[in-house]
Amino acid sequence: RTLFPYTTLFRSNVRGLRNTLKRKKLFKLFKENKHDVVCLQESYITKNVFDQWKKEWGGDMIYCEGTNHGRGQLILIRKQFPYEWEVGTIHERILSVKIKTDNKHIGIFNIYAPCSLKETKEFFNYVKNTVNNCEFDMKIVCGDFNAVLSNDLDIISGEKHSASLVKSFNDLADECELNDVWRIFNAENKEYTWSRKCCNNFIARRLDYILLNDNAMSEALETNIFSVPSSDHRGIYVNLKVSNVKRGPGY
Repeated sequence: RTLFPYTTLFRSNVRGLRNTLKRKKLFKLFKENKHDVVCLQESYITKNVFDQWKKEWGGDMIYCEGTNHGRGQLILIRKQFPYEWEVGTIHERILSVKIKTDNKHIGIFNIYAPCSLKETKEFFNYVKNTVNNCEFDMKIVCGDFNAVLSNDLDIISGEKHSASLVKSFNDLADECELNDVWRIFNAENKEYTWSRKCCNNFIARRLDYILLNDNAMSEALETNIFSVPSSDHRGIYVNLKVSNVKRGPGY
C-alpha cells in the first residue's frame, strides 16, 4: 500500500462505465489499491449520471462529458486525499487538475487522442501548447495517445505506425520535456497496453502512457502495467513521492 507523503496515480481507457456492475467493480478495485488519483478515458459519462457515479465513488470526481457510447474523460480523487486541488483545463479531449501539496504544485493532464493520423498530429500540437503554458513543479501527462513512441519497442504485433505519427508523438514528449516513466523503469522490455484479435491475427501495442517532467520523474518510485476488467486496454500506475513532510497517524 502507498501512504502519504507518497501518491499513486492510475490511468486506463476503460471502454465504458455505463454498466453498473463493471463500474462498481472498478471503483472497488481503485479503492482497495488506494489509488489517490485515477485518470480514465472513454468512461462514457454524461451529465445525467454524474451525481450517481460520484456517490458510488465516494470521493471527488471531475469530468468532461462524453456520450452513451464514447469519450468522457474522468478524474477520480480518493476521499482521503489530503491536498488542495482545483480544476484546470476542461477540453473535449483534455481534462486536467492542479494539486497543491506542502511544497509542490502538480499538474495532471488526462488526455484521449483521436484515432485518425491528421487529427492526432493536430491534437498533439494542442497538448504541447496546453502543457507548456502551465507552470507547475511537477507535470504529469497521461492517457490513451493512440500512438507509439517507438515502432520497434512498443508494437508487439500488427502493422507499424507511420513515421510522421511516431515523430509527432516524440516531438510532444521532447518539447514538453516529458519522460516515459514505464520505459525508463523497463529499458528494452516489450509490453503492450492495447490488444485485439482480428481475422485470426493478434494485434498488440503500447498506446497508453504516463509521461513525467524531470521533477516528477526524480520522485517516481515504481510503475507497472496490469489488466483492467472488461476493457481491451490495460492500466498503468506510478507511485510518486510528492511531499517531504512526514504525517502522523492522525485520529
